[in-house]
Amino acid sequence: MIGKSGLFSRPHQRPSPPRNIRGSVSRINAGNYLYFLYWDDPLNDGNGQIIKYILIDINAGSFETTASPFFINLRINFTDWVVYAVNEYGTSDPSSTLSLST
Repeated sequence: MIGKSGLFSRPHQRPSPPRNIRGSVSRINAGNYLYFLYWDDPLNDGNGQIIKYILIDINAGSFETTASPFFINLRINFTDWVVYAVNEYGTSDPSSTLSLST
């Protein structure tokens, strides 16, 4: 796409998914587990600033953060996480799934 200046510009679009999701889980005490998740930024930000990340686990629910890493204390010892990137133009497809258990 050629912009008004005559230079090529990228169209605005939703970002690509966060990459390389990884993490760990540690038992704090009986029934409490600390999850540590981190990931790399999307390869393509969709020509817009990443506003937030949405983390979803079917058992734990959904959470929002503005940056990696993400820490959370939960009462479950097995999770399957996916992460989404959000910019002003939309939400990415999900990252690959990260399964964590103690």
